[in-house]
Amino acid sequence: MNFLAPSGTPIHASHIAKWISNSLSSQDVLETFSAKIKSAFDVKHCLFVSSGRTALYLLLKCLYELKGESARNQVIIPSYTCFSVPGSVEKAHLQVRICDINPTTLSYDLGQLSRFDFSKVLAIVTSNLYGIPNDLPEIEKIARKNGVYLIDDAAQSMGAKVDGRFSGAYGDVGLYSLDKGKNITSIQGGIVVTNSDLIAESMKRIIQSLPGQSSLNVFADCIKLLLYAVLLPPNRYWVVTKLPFLGLGLTPYTTDYPVHQYSKIMAAIADLLFDDLAAITQTRVSNARTLENRLGKLPGLSLIDFKDKVEPVFLRFPVLIHDYAIRDKLTTELNKQGIGATHSYPSSILDIDQLQQKLIDNKGSAKGGKQVAEQILTLPTHPYSQGPHMEKIEQIFKSILT
Repeated sequence: MNFLAPSGTPIHASHIAKWISNSLSSQDVLETFSAKIKSAFDVKHCLFVSSGRTALYLLLKCLYELKGESARNQVIIPSYTCFSVPGSVEKAHLQVRICDINPTTLSYDLGQLSRFDFSKVLAIVTSNLYGIPNDLPEIEKIARKNGVYLIDDAAQSMGAKVDGRFSGAYGDVGLYSLDKGKNITSIQGGIVVTNSDLIAESMKRIIQSLPGQSSLNVFADCIKLLLYAVLLPPNRYWVVTKLPFLGLGLTPYTTDYPVHQYSKIMAAIADLLFDDLAAITQTRVSNARTLENRLGKLPGLSLIDFKDKVEPVFLRFPVLIHDYAIRDKLTTELNKQGIGATHSYPSSILDIDQLQQKLIDNKGSAKGGKQVAEQILTLPTHPYSQGPHMEKIEQIFKSILT
């Protein structure tokens, strides 16, 4: 019995052996890892925290304090993005302001964004979902023109580029995630990058004030990582799908999550995997191109569009299925036949129940975000995705769409 996980990064026995060795050595792995990131992504400062959402939460607190204008408490986010984004805004005691997206690109509706009143806006947050960067140069121009911060949320797009610049390196500050389903993983972990000395020094002070993770929590993460490595291959991942208490595929909205420093022990595995990022990305891109060629001309679906100068990393391969019922049928059949297809986030940000009365404009338009929430279907691209999986995906799509 086989089941292809929706996302993931292979961790092999050689990684585990080197991880254990490096964890026991006297080298400062955070310094080593930081130097690699700064060199690879051409950024001046690199800092670590316990998760990507922790990084966003702390950044928002930091920028609000640096701005020093109490009235600037609004944070603009896309109408369709990860639920941890509005959760982090609310946790920072700031207000969520939604701008709609263009469903063909998953990036902001730039016309709507440019017409906003920015007088009370602190920051704009990008999304770069599934490893496909937003129109970052244009969003950066709008942020600069209106004197607001731009946080380039590259949690899902480590290694992606626009116009030769890396996603995460646009605007004032960026972030990456090392969570389980991201480009590389250490189960938990978040990375903050910036070229601003002021932001870096402020974030350092905040991070130094955070508690470290307990030995018990670090031990638990080590066990989780070992299980992740063992169970991710398709011939074992089916076991994971039979454990409903794991809540696979669920995306709850919450502001209740731990805020800690990053563990050096877990950084040791992320540091190793970072050395393999280019090869992992090459495989993901190759798999995405195969899916594009196999599915792109089928009726009833659309592919995500992006500019020529955009270099995606395709954390997953998203398609829009025009008919809601057919999307559900496709998803059911794909999973039945061992392909981890998902609907990603279950609603637009505007339709999150816990946010309804807290949004600045809960009557605003989120037509693009709602459309994506109803139509999106994501497919695996990670290195365990092989030729037979691609053939099976194509067969299932053709049997239902044609």
